[in-house]
Amino acid sequence: MSLANIYLEVCVGTAELAEAALKGGAAAIEICQLTADGGITPDISLVDSISRLVMQRNNCPIVTIRIRPRTGNFVYSDKEFQTMLNDIVVFKESDCVQGFSLAVLTESGSVDVDRMNM
Repeated sequence: MSLANIYLEVCVGTAELAEAALKGGAAAIEICQLTADGGITPDISLVDSISRLVMQRNNCPIVTIRIRPRTGNFVYSDKEFQTMLNDIVVFKESDCVQGFSLAVLTESGSVDVDRMNM
């Protein structure tokens, strides 16, 4: 892999950190809250403020949102999983969001393929 194929992605939990990431040359930003605990789904107001900040720049980097209803493991109840799906629907309306970052596992620890394909 050549260095030309490497880009900087930064996980941020505040608009101030997003600004610093953009100034530092980030090509991708992942928005979440509670970054010290592995990150959870951010508030819509945080996503809106960071999206506005990113759109003010001439070169809009890739912006993704972490979808995770709580800290801890990645095995979710039906209610938690429905919350994740609802969050994705709400965030898809943001003009500068290109994707979502999430992980869903089964009780045995393998990828929950059925849920990830939804």
